[in-house]
Amino acid sequence: MFGFSVAMAAQTASFREPSAHLYQKSLPLPPLSALAGIAGAAAGLEFSMAWKLLKERRAMFGVCGQSRGMGIDLWSYDKIALPKSLEEKNAVKMLDMKKAFRKDILNREFLAEASFTIYYAFEEEQYAAELRSAFCSPAYALSLGSSDDIAKISDVSPICDVRCEETTMLSNTYIKGDYAQEIGFDWEAVKKSSVSQTLEAPQVCQMITDFAFAGDERRPSRYGQFTIIFRNHLLRRPVSTCLFGDGERVQLHCLKEFCRDKS
Repeated sequence: MFGFSVAMAAQTASFREPSAHLYQKSLPLPPLSALAGIAGAAAGLEFSMAWKLLKERRAMFGVCGQSRGMGIDLWSYDKIALPKSLEEKNAVKMLDMKKAFRKDILNREFLAEASFTIYYAFEEEQYAAELRSAFCSPAYALSLGSSDDIAKISDVSPICDVRCEETTMLSNTYIKGDYAQEIGFDWEAVKKSSVSQTLEAPQVCQMITDFAFAGDERRPSRYGQFTIIFRNHLLRRPVSTCLFGDGERVQLHCLKEFCRDKS
């Protein structure tokens, strides 16, 4: 395989959990849908086109990174809902619409001073070169979550050979499946640390692994379980990962493979 990495940072980032509604809790890392959207924005593609193209080309991607903290923001947005008041019913009738636009406010959790390294890999070197070229000169502004979370690219690595190997040493990334009972703490690394730190438990979450597209509308059609691994975690059994040159190990995920996974 041939791949490259993209280092990005933003003052704020937010990645809504699929089950979050009135209170939008954020995932600590960008999910697969965000990684695909970032690639599409760099290439100048609408999300559905980017998603389908990445599936066709059997793209594989993963991410490592962290933020310095979290906060909660009040977010004003336009809500699409059935009309309630007489004013809304009259407006809907006048515009020949079924639903009304209504202003609403929700609590949105966000990550502060977030920095991530995103990894992309393809079987064909040409595909990797095309996407890398897009990141060197993005067609659209890139964001880490909402359009407010504008991101800056600090580095785009050269294309390198990607080697697959198993390891128990991973941090600040996620792997496919529920590994909550298979993860302990690297106490030797904790003892050697010269600063106090908070130990975080692994987090099992649901991520969208496929969409159904109908015009401009998209709906999640498949979900998968993933385990988020934080700093000083140690897997009790090895998992398959990929090594980019002499860089960080990360597990890569292929959208095409999730279409075959019926679990």
